[in-house]
Amino acid sequence: MFSVNRKLDQQITSVKNGKWMDDVKGDIEEFHTLVDKRIGIIGLGRIGSHVAKRLRGWECELVYYDNLDFETKYIKDSGAKYLELNELLETSDIVTIHVPLDRTTKHMISKEEFRLMKKTAIFINTCRGPVVNEKAMIEALLNNEIFAAGLDVTEIEPIENDNPLLQMENVIIIPHLATKTIESQKNAYENSLKKCFKSHKWKYS
Repeated sequence: MFSVNRKLDQQITSVKNGKWMDDVKGDIEEFHTLVDKRIGIIGLGRIGSHVAKRLRGWECELVYYDNLDFETKYIKDSGAKYLELNELLETSDIVTIHVPLDRTTKHMISKEEFRLMKKTAIFINTCRGPVVNEKAMIEALLNNEIFAAGLDVTEIEPIENDNPLLQMENVIIIPHLATKTIESQKNAYENSLKKCFKSHKWKYS
């Protein structure tokens, strides 16, 4: 989210190419801060609520949409306000999606949803590629219906070499490694062990 907002990929490439800021000068006027931006979170479960908690430190206005009733704790901890999906899409500066992939969520963000977004909106997908209709997203980016996108996932992984997203300067793509850290792997192993012990009524320490 921060990288797309500040076009960090272009800044890094410009410096490495020995151009300092020359290759990004024309883009500097499009840099943005996260402060005071309305962030629309689609899916306020365990991950979405954690994203919200971290964004609170940036003094963002947080809104969310979910078609499931989650624990009150998730909503309270997030500090986010509920909006219907269309209103969230129409009014958010950044839209970030955190839902599981199933038959109800496949292509839940498609042509109509992108058309509702602000032309200045940034779209972030770090959950599952097929949740988004990639063809519709490409069209929205090419037609300037949205400003930019940050993606950790794509419909086909690894991404095809001829995918138009790879040639777009307003798109940052990373290879589905957003949560891949030493700490996150350790936590995942520990949580799996705890659940295993709990199911067998063993004591975990």
